Amino acid sequence: MVFLNVIDDEREASTVELAKKIKALDHDTRYKIMSFLLENGESRFKGIASEVGESITAVSYHLDILVNSGLLEKRYEREGREYSHYWVSDDAVGLFSKLGLTN
Repeated sequence: MVFLNVIDDEREASTVELAKKIKALDHDTRYKIMSFLLENGESRFKGIASEVGESITAVSYHLDILVNSGLLEKRYEREGREYSHYWVSDDAVGLFSKLGLTN
């Protein structure tokens, strides 16, 4: 019985994670960000913001949601000043592939 509870807990956890990812995509701006990064690969914050056409504050907010959901990954680079780079996570690419949303 304990074994079945562990399986149920793992299944529930993966379902919650999947729901979190799907919910994160349920906004036009976040969908635009994901589409842009899937098509173009890793990009700096400014490039994403100019492509999406939203305020810097709005883009930052939406990027944080996508990173926290596990759909995007982020790294910092210092070149005199700090730059944020974002890209689609391997988990997200796998999920989109399973759903038939990538080429």
